[in-house]
Amino acid sequence: MYPLTVGLVIETKELWDEVHSALQDLPVRLLIEQHELGDLVEFLDKVERLRPEVMILEVMKLREPMEHVVGRIKSGSVDPMVIALHNTAEPELILSDPPLKSNLQQALERKSLERNKTRERQKQKGRVIGFLSAKGGCGATTIACHTAAELGRQDKHVLLADMDLDAGMIRFLMKTKSPYSVLDALNNLHRLDQSYWNALISNGLPGLEIISAPQALVSKQQPNQEQMQNMLTFVRGQYDFSIVDLGRSL
Repeated sequence: MYPLTVGLVIETKELWDEVHSALQDLPVRLLIEQHELGDLVEFLDKVERLRPEVMILEVMKLREPMEHVVGRIKSGSVDPMVIALHNTAEPELILSDPPLKSNLQQALERKSLERNKTRERQKQKGRVIGFLSAKGGCGATTIACHTAAELGRQDKHVLLADMDLDAGMIRFLMKTKSPYSVLDALNNLHRLDQSYWNALISNGLPGLEIISAPQALVSKQQPNQEQMQNMLTFVRGQYDFSIVDLGRSL
């Protein structure tokens, strides 16, 4: 089993002790240990900051509906696996107690295997090439478009991404039809999988797919570094080359 980072929110002492006993022989590191959830907003900030891969919650002690709490935890950029504990559990959804140890170990082993498969895929990541303009109108966007088109002609699977949120000329130059943009991906990282991504992109020339900047004046929102990293990590696993027009700033 590969190492995992874990957070605990367990109020019942007997269950707290049993979970710690079940985890003591496993390769896990506890990042969060709380007896109650407390303020949900503050707790979500802690999850975003510490980024555990697994959250173990005693759901029968939550002060808000389980669906709401779990949904909020998984809607952030971390999206940890959530293991819910309850003494009258539904199979596959909530782990029952008792028995707990074997159920918990099996759930963590599934998460560990899933993470290992993800890392194996990431070892075969494609390359990201960014084009940064010295000033507006210097031709960097045109060069990015030609580079992406040429790589597509060489039988490479290529993405052309417009991260120039001020000008966003790729939509016009490549005549893309999709109404969606990179902001739809950046603002929905918790939903970002192959199916959702396919709904955002436009097909360009052979071998080339395009995701545009938002249309002019639609949004002044600027993505943060973490959003960019998460999106680029995803696309590197999907394409041989990702050509990114960065506009005049990073």
